[in-house]
Amino acid sequence: MNRDMQERSEDMMEILSDGAISKKEEDILLEKLPIESKQKASRLMEAINPADSQLIASYGIQAQEKLVAFSNLMLEQAQRRNAGETGGTIAELVKMFHTIHPDDLRAEKPSFFARIFGKTASSVHETVSKFQKTAVQIDRVVVKLERNKNVLFSDTLMLDKLYHNNKEYFHDLNVYIAAGEAKLTELRKALANQEYLGERDRGEFDQREEEDLAHFTELLEKRIYDLKISREVTLQNALQIRLIQRTNRDLIEKIQSSIFTAIPVWKNQLAIALSLLRQKNAARTQQRLTEAEKQFPQSIGEGIDFQDLKQTHEGIVIELEETLRTIEDKK
Repeated sequence: MNRDMQERSEDMMEILSDGAISKKEEDILLEKLPIESKQKASRLMEAINPADSQLIASYGIQAQEKLVAFSNLMLEQAQRRNAGETGGTIAELVKMFHTIHPDDLRAEKPSFFARIFGKTASSVHETVSKFQKTAVQIDRVVVKLERNKNVLFSDTLMLDKLYHNNKEYFHDLNVYIAAGEAKLTELRKALANQEYLGERDRGEFDQREEEDLAHFTELLEKRIYDLKISREVTLQNALQIRLIQRTNRDLIEKIQSSIFTAIPVWKNQLAIALSLLRQKNAARTQQRLTEAEKQFPQSIGEGIDFQDLKQTHEGIVIELEETLRTIEDKK
């Protein structure tokens, strides 16, 4: 059993643990309910009157209306917020990291013509300016991403409330189903006793009442079936809620890893690399070029700072792109 299947099984067991849906048709649900729910179901059962033709249409409808009005709306809202806004922000951040690359910071030795026409200094200044400008833009997107993280966290808390409300609807439906099934058992016994009496022991009026009772029993059975379908919806909602919550928690963890670990390290390494680039460029403009060349490496790429920056940069892009794929897979 893989991790997703195991978690789904655990969620299902959590829902079924308090209310005990039996897989066996012969099990009586009423006997398996908690005491308070059993008392409520008993009262509902007594209130089911075969003479009340309007009862069947409205039986359990209140629990169904609450389920439709509340859970579906909240689920759609939660899915739309975490997948849309966060995905867009991460895509924006990935695009910015793709506009720059650590290889651009390699300060190669200037050519003869570059030294004559003074192109080196201009090129270095442009490179430094480009990286600094992009770093500022990344900082702005990171602020937006942190807001997205807070929204995801709020949504996860809201989904906890939804989960517990959904579980209440599950138990409410269970009570109606239990009461209805108990009444069905009672009605079927009554019908069986009438059949046992035989035609000669019953008048025409009694036969008509028996037909009405049989019709009421059939309608009640259909109504219970509808309630069981609604109960199945609550089970599906519970699994969907937990799936969204896990996706949110994964996104929160990835965002926090980027905001508080990877990007700060990247910025620190970038500052060191830009500083070395400027220092080497300044050294080359001095008259004692040979002496300066001994102090600084031929290329920043030969130093460990550049390699660390390159690895961090590529790691951030990979992680952000994986996060985007996670969001797309869960839509």
